[in-house]
Amino acid sequence: VFAEFLPKTVFRLRSNLFLKVFAVPVFLFYLLFFPLSYFSVWLGGILLRLFTGKKLENKEENRAFGKIDLNNLIEEGETGAQEEEE
Repeated sequence: VFAEFLPKTVFRLRSNLFLKVFAVPVFLFYLLFFPLSYFSVWLGGILLRLFTGKKLENKEENRAFGKIDLNNLIEEGETGAQEEEE
């Protein structure tokens, strides 16, 4: 119970402080692991092409959510949060 409730409460009370504290370490981890993830995607594309003959496509149509879908999802989340507060 406390493992779920306590962190949410603490982060809600001091959200700006925690964002300032964790922003730099998270960005450093991003910089640290970006080359590894980029290499993994590149290697996966080569293996996919080698074994199946298909290329890894990176088109807008293949994404799970487009910009419009994401915007609608955010708006629905905001209205749901406002209704919950009332």
